[in-house]
Amino acid sequence: AKYRGGPELDLMMTLKQALDPANILNPGKVF
Repeated sequence: AKYRGGPELDLMMTLKQALDPANILNPGKVF
């Protein structure tokens, strides 16, 4: 895994969901 864990990952996931709620930017990826 290339990404960091913990609060930073939670923040990035929350931010991605806010910007891309339908997951249209990377439909094949988790993040």
